[in-house]
Amino acid sequence: MRRRRGDTHRLLRWLWTSRRGDARAARLVLLPASALWRGTVAARAAAYRRGWWSVRPLPLPAVAVGNLTAGGSGRTAVTTWIAQHYLGAGLRPAVLTVGSPGVALAAAHALPGAIVIDRADRRAAAADAAAQGAAVLVLDDASRELGLRRDLDVAVISA
Repeated sequence: MRRRRGDTHRLLRWLWTSRRGDARAARLVLLPASALWRGTVAARAAAYRRGWWSVRPLPLPAVAVGNLTAGGSGRTAVTTWIAQHYLGAGLRPAVLTVGSPGVALAAAHALPGAIVIDRADRRAAAADAAAQGAAVLVLDDASRELGLRRDLDVAVISA
C-alpha cells in the first residue's frame, strides 16, 4: 500500500480534529485518563520545583531538546543543528540520546567531530562525554527529564 505524504498521523488527526460522532465518543472515553495523566505530570513538576525531588547537575553546560507533538516535529534535526552550531563555534558538543540507535547513527554521520552517546543513564553518558573532551551537552528528547539540571530547554513543535 502506498502511503500519502503526512499520512503517518492519520489516527491522531482523526481523534483530535474530527467532528464525527465516533471521534467525539473516543475523546470522551479518554478524558479520565487524560485528567489522571495531567495531574500526575503536574504533581511531578511541582515536586521538582519545590525541591522535594532533587535536580542533579550535569558536568557540562547542557541544552535539552524536546518536542510538544507526537513524532515528526523535527526534534532530531534541531538537535543536529544545535550541535553543528557549537562545532562551528569551535566547541566540541556531545549529543546524548536514549534508546535511539537510529538517531545516534544519524547524528554521528551528520556531526563529524562531535561525540555521540546513546545510553539510558544520561548522567553517566554526560560524565563519559566530559571525559572524552566535550565542551557542551545536547540532550535529544530530554524535555521530560526534570531531574537533570540544564542551561537551556528547546521545545520543538510541528507547525
